[in-house]
Amino acid sequence: MGEAKHTISDLYQMQSLPLSAKIRMTQLRIRGWVDEYGEDGVYVSFSGGKDSTVLIDIVRKMYPKIPAVFVDTGLEYPEIREFVKRFDNVEWLKPKLTFRQVIEKYGYPFISKEVSETVDYARKYLKSLDKDHAENTIPERERERERERERERERERVCGYWGIADLLGIDRRANKNNPQYNLLKKGIIHSAPTRYQILCGELKHKENGVETGEISRMYDRSRYKFFLDAPFEISSMCCKVMKKGPIHSYAKKTGRKPITAQMASESRVRTQQWLKNGCNGFDMKSPISNPMSFWTEQDVLLYIKENDLPICSVYGNVVEDYAAQGQVEGQINLSDIGIFDVGRPLLKTTGCSRTGCMFCGYGCHLEKSPGRFERMKITHPKIYEYIMKPWSDGGLGYKEIIDWINEHGNLNIRY
Repeated sequence: MGEAKHTISDLYQMQSLPLSAKIRMTQLRIRGWVDEYGEDGVYVSFSGGKDSTVLIDIVRKMYPKIPAVFVDTGLEYPEIREFVKRFDNVEWLKPKLTFRQVIEKYGYPFISKEVSETVDYARKYLKSLDKDHAENTIPERERERERERERERERERVCGYWGIADLLGIDRRANKNNPQYNLLKKGIIHSAPTRYQILCGELKHKENGVETGEISRMYDRSRYKFFLDAPFEISSMCCKVMKKGPIHSYAKKTGRKPITAQMASESRVRTQQWLKNGCNGFDMKSPISNPMSFWTEQDVLLYIKENDLPICSVYGNVVEDYAAQGQVEGQINLSDIGIFDVGRPLLKTTGCSRTGCMFCGYGCHLEKSPGRFERMKITHPKIYEYIMKPWSDGGLGYKEIIDWINEHGNLNIRY
């Protein structure tokens, strides 16, 4: 693994720059990407959201003929689809599965990508333990054949005991010196594990009478171990199947490299990606350009306001928010967004602060009222009725799912 291209101090310094400087730096990143692959070798990933609307405006002022790609998942706001139709030279892609089919095959997207992925792997791990226990009674020859198949599934198993470790509060990074984690790798959670102990996080390992392996907060997801007993599956596969799948197929078919509006401020994962690869990931396995990585939400809103840039109607208008007092509602804390210009007012949208997939449950447990589902009930009642309707009646069963999560996770997802 190569050295990181940037430090977190680099990011903070770049985020603190005035918007005019950020625009010039973004233009340089775009030019470098096009110089490397050519105008016919790149494309703009266009979601119809405000971030990618800013990106396509900057790119096409420089290179008007570069195409854009929009993935029509069926999960976007209807207004987003209509907004995208206003742009020329946009290729529309569709996923192979519908959202209902993804849920049926993999599970629901709730809490966050990291949590749903962790729970998914952890549940697979528990199923593998049950299977291993049952196979103790089969002949040795058949067990050897199964061990061969098991070695082929080792990569998935690794993710499995990573997941169960995170949910049980076991540090998976210190595996060489952590006997508790090593037991997990061997498929052993306790000398006599029970499903009740696993779900309640009561399993502990002691070495010479001392408990070992306290987990880092970065990986500790024990707050969500209640999902292990859920009567439904949750998974992070939705985005992979419905968005990344069509994009990867397009890239493989055309050979074009993407330019996206991803920003480091959006998540820890994207911050780490920028620290490692910078804006233009030329050396990545799947090269990608994120020329707005060092922008913030406030930069996007200011660009829209200063350039009178049309955005999708679901956002409403961009207005000043003097009442924010250090926090942009529903977005991020002022201390994280790099705003250092004295007297520069905070901005907000009068409608949605973000769009994305309408049905996505990631982050809904953190929203203040009115949350996304409450707003959907008012603005898009037919879609709301469909996702809340019981699965057996042809809906997506969200009401039942949310009620279960609220009850067992002591959360308050509003709908």
